[in-house]
Amino acid sequence: MEDFVLSKGLGFKVESVSEAVDLATRIINGEIVYPPQFDLRQYAKQIKDCYLSWILEILEL
Repeated sequence: MEDFVLSKGLGFKVESVSEAVDLATRIINGEIVYPPQFDLRQYAKQIKDCYLSWILEILEL
């Protein structure tokens, strides 16, 4: 999941609390914005479909 989020530019990897606070401050101040083409519904559906396929595969065993 981390790779997916990072590859879409929708998340950030931080190494410390101070780095997380700095990043959150930049987001709140509007210095960092998500790409305009970002569609949360599309990605949420992809994630849901992926989990459902895994569940169905497990139940068939």
